[in-house]
Amino acid sequence: HPFLYFSEEKILTFRRQARTTHEPILRQIRAAVDKIYSKPSQHVPPKTWNEFASSWNEHYGNNLCVLAMHSVLHEWDPKGRKLAFVFMNALTNLKNWRVNSTPMDDVPVAHSLNGMATAYDFLYPYMDSNQRQKYLKKIVNETRELYRNSRRKWWGRSYIQNHVFTNYVALLTSALVASRHSQYSTEAKEWISKSKLMLSRNMYLLNYVIDGSIEEGVSYGTYTSRSVTQFVYLASRHLDLDLTRSFWLKQHFYFLYYTILPGFRKTVGIADSNRNWFYGPESQLVFLDAYVMRNGWGNWLASQIKRDRPQGSSFQASSMVNCMLHTEFLFYNASIKPIEPPGFYAKDMHVFSDWGVVIYRDRAGHWSASINRSRDPNQAGTFLSFKCSVLHGRAVNKMVTSKPPVSWVRGFHNFNPGHEHLDQGSFVFAPNGVPFITESLYGPKYTWLNNAILFGPSFTSPCSKPLEGQLGECLKWLDYRNMQPWRARGEVTTAVNDEGLVLTCGEMGSWYRAGLGLASVYRCLVLLAPSVLLVVDHVERFQNTTSTVMSSFFHNMDSPFSLDECAGVYACAKNKINGENYRVLGINSLGVKQGLLLGFMNYSTRHQLRQTFFVNITTPLKEKYTRAAYLFLGPGQEVRELRMLSTSDHGVHITVTVNGVKYTVAIATKHRLAYTRFRWLGFGGYAKLRIQRSNRDRTIRFGLNSLN
Repeated sequence: HPFLYFSEEKILTFRRQARTTHEPILRQIRAAVDKIYSKPSQHVPPKTWNEFASSWNEHYGNNLCVLAMHSVLHEWDPKGRKLAFVFMNALTNLKNWRVNSTPMDDVPVAHSLNGMATAYDFLYPYMDSNQRQKYLKKIVNETRELYRNSRRKWWGRSYIQNHVFTNYVALLTSALVASRHSQYSTEAKEWISKSKLMLSRNMYLLNYVIDGSIEEGVSYGTYTSRSVTQFVYLASRHLDLDLTRSFWLKQHFYFLYYTILPGFRKTVGIADSNRNWFYGPESQLVFLDAYVMRNGWGNWLASQIKRDRPQGSSFQASSMVNCMLHTEFLFYNASIKPIEPPGFYAKDMHVFSDWGVVIYRDRAGHWSASINRSRDPNQAGTFLSFKCSVLHGRAVNKMVTSKPPVSWVRGFHNFNPGHEHLDQGSFVFAPNGVPFITESLYGPKYTWLNNAILFGPSFTSPCSKPLEGQLGECLKWLDYRNMQPWRARGEVTTAVNDEGLVLTCGEMGSWYRAGLGLASVYRCLVLLAPSVLLVVDHVERFQNTTSTVMSSFFHNMDSPFSLDECAGVYACAKNKINGENYRVLGINSLGVKQGLLLGFMNYSTRHQLRQTFFVNITTPLKEKYTRAAYLFLGPGQEVRELRMLSTSDHGVHITVTVNGVKYTVAIATKHRLAYTRFRWLGFGGYAKLRIQRSNRDRTIRFGLNSLN
């Protein structure tokens, strides 16, 4: 020791780098350790197990990693080493590293074990023989238990889930440490073999996820990628296994790149999420640049995030924020110069084909939070996302619902997409960089906590009645043990960007219980201008349907909605953000006024209380086909006209006049029938848009003369 990530002869190089190329990372390490110094009672593991286990306790192991790295870089600071040994003594004296309220959960054990094994390896030269013996004995005892649990608990036979990677990488790390000691080498080989097998299988399956995404979303995705990058490094160094050519790894940069909102501070809140990343993502990004891409993009994005990273628990938990600083320091390759990805300032769309997520970003405006503090609000980039998919993404879903590609995958028992939401058709809209319509982040699995559609009357749903949402709702975790959600089909039918005029549509009808009698639930988003979004919902009912209303929810986590004045058949609400009004208007094909409800919801997660504000617009279903349209407007957008010109079995025409510009949208709603679309639109796409200005008349045929 040390040997896990580096050998002793590398330490002098690290100390030189800490004074030069790696100095920004060193400053973060010092700041993290200074915080531990200032409040040791909050960071040092307590002496009693009852206190240690009284709440989620991963931060002890996480902080131990950064403390150990600080001690490696600052040999002249015995205070850091002494405190690290206080950590290790406290962890060694505890009977176990579990949480009292969730005693079966091995994840907190994995965090403590990873921290303990890493610190043992880093600080081994500074320990006396008694310390080496007692710390190693504790590490081995906890590793034995984790290995036994891998053979009998769900995570031991599961794939592509944050618990799986976290626990197996902790098992591998501690097993590698134990393998250096002859009295434990035989056992350690067995532990290494098991963790290598299961982690390699996970990497193999990830290669089927061709878009580089993680279905658990950005926050939990960084939980998984934290361990993925560590495993890939350890596998290359110790297991003679090169995984750097993984197709999934090559694509994973785009998952981190496109999911960031303007300002480099927040990410799209799909699935259980914080406001941005749980772990990293600087460490993952510099790893991708150093070992996979080698083009400067990862170092560039990491530097942007580091520069504008917000402080505060609402963005990143203190238990998580520092736990990857040691790997960021070790993985960072300063010889790869940061390079902005090509087309960063373009109006850009990206489709995650496996995840079923479309993201459009207009980065022509200022994206840096440091610039945006005094910016013109009309100069920031616009962000729009849309989700319509199948459970766990296309590749894994196919493994569950049809023949898997390998014998060791035996259906849904090998997967756990419980952190997914009932969010088919949900979207996020940040006009000019200001989050107007947001996701409600981590919470119970209710359809109405997403920007989605419910139907009624129905009294079968325990969480939504008299309405009913999508299949698998109402539990703490999405009900993935039921095959109905696995068989539900959601599909992005089209995603088109024509120089900032955007169309994306998705069909999600089979995500609703068959008894509701819904033949089609089809939603289209049309971005008419950076601050003007038109959302159109089409519902087709079977003849014997019991559904008589559709109810759409739209959320903002930070600002309440209020009633707005409007004439005619509009349903109107507004939201005041940063002193400016953002508005939503609603109409329908029946020509009747819609029911509008404003509200808020407080709900708890494992670690905190959250809230969301929403506007709920309810439309009656009286015909075979019902269409509803919602117009979302940023500040300074004046509406003179919003109406449905005509509706037919095959489609709908909607006209919108904003700030003197008239937009006429034609959307084909028989989206599955190509020839019907062709006859109704005059070409084989999904929609067309006519824009009439005083001096110009232009028609866009989405999908024909634009990128599809």
